Amino acid sequence: ILTGVLALGGIAVVIWWVPAETLEHAQAPKGSLREVLTHVPSLRNNLGVFVLHGVMLAMWVAVPSLLVQAGLNKSLHWQLYLPVVLLSLLFLGVVFAMERRGHLKKVFLLSIGLIAVVQVGLLVQSLGTPSLGVLAVLLLVFFCGFNALEATLPSLASLIAPQAMRGAALGVY
Repeated sequence: ILTGVLALGGIAVVIWWVPAETLEHAQAPKGSLREVLTHVPSLRNNLGVFVLHGVMLAMWVAVPSLLVQAGLNKSLHWQLYLPVVLLSLLFLGVVFAMERRGHLKKVFLLSIGLIAVVQVGLLVQSLGTPSLGVLAVLLLVFFCGFNALEATLPSLASLIAPQAMRGAALGVY
C-alpha cells in the first residue's frame, strides 16, 4: 500500500511540480537505442557492470560456505557482513574525493585491482582451512572495491556517452 501511495505521489509531483522541458532541450538531437548499442565505450562499461554483478553473485554463493568452514555459524554471518559493509562505506569518502580531483580512472583501476586480489585470496582460502580473520579482511577489501565501482560506473556511463545519447545510455546501463 505504501509503495502504491508513494508511486501516486511521484506521479503527482511529475505532473504538477516539475517544470516543463525548455524548448532548447526539446529540440536537441536525441540518440537512438541503436547508437547506444553500437557505442563501444558504453558497451565496455555495460559489460563491466555485468561482470561486477556476476562476481558479487558468485561471492554470495562461495563465501557463506567458507565462513562455515572457518567456524562461523550461518546464523551469525550477519555479525561479519554488517561491520565489513559499514567499514567499506568509509572508503567511499576517499573515492569521492579522488573523483572530484579528476582521478576517476585511478579509482576505477584500483577498485578492479582490489576485487581481483580478493578473488585470488578467496581461491587460496578455499584450498585449505579458511581463516575467519583473513575472510573478514578479504570481504572488507571486496566491498571497498565493489562499492567504489558501484558508485563510479554510472558516472562513467554518463561521461563516456555522447551528449545526445546520455539518457538512452544510462537507460541501457
